[in-house]
Amino acid sequence: MFHATVDWSEYRVGKREMMAELRELRFRAVNEASRVGANSAKRRGRYQNQTGELRGSIKPVRARATSTGVLGGYQATAKHASYVEYGTRPHEILPLNYDVRSGRPVSRISGKRVTVQAGAGRGKFLRFYIGGRVVFAKRVMHPGTAPDPFMDPSAVDATVALTEHLERGITKMANRIWSRG
Repeated sequence: MFHATVDWSEYRVGKREMMAELRELRFRAVNEASRVGANSAKRRGRYQNQTGELRGSIKPVRARATSTGVLGGYQATAKHASYVEYGTRPHEILPLNYDVRSGRPVSRISGKRVTVQAGAGRGKFLRFYIGGRVVFAKRVMHPGTAPDPFMDPSAVDATVALTEHLERGITKMANRIWSRG
């Protein structure tokens, strides 16, 4: 007759340590990929960055746990970011007070009354420059803009960074486990 006793305590301790290390690795990898994606998006844009608002609004999103894993990323919070990324169709531009009889200006988008800064966009005409001359108009047909993707292409860089970070971390863990002997 043969009897064997196996002590699983060391295995269980090692498994707990490894799972904790894997959880931490996931957060580090997602945060690194988010940072790489945001930096890539800032470099990638060919758009004119007159105020710096768009590039300045591109920031990584800190990793957080979800029910299925870890979520992170990067975002551009400037109001016009999606217009630059995806372009615009031809559209009509009207002054803020267009067709307002009295009271505060009305938004052309929502139809609700809006408050604007004093001296900014309160007139019934558009004012802009063409060839150095000031031009006034009641409406303008904008031809639309071509897309200038800067966020979507940066996802490739973020994915590569995520994969590399995970591979390095898992390789280090495996080497440490196998070296225990």
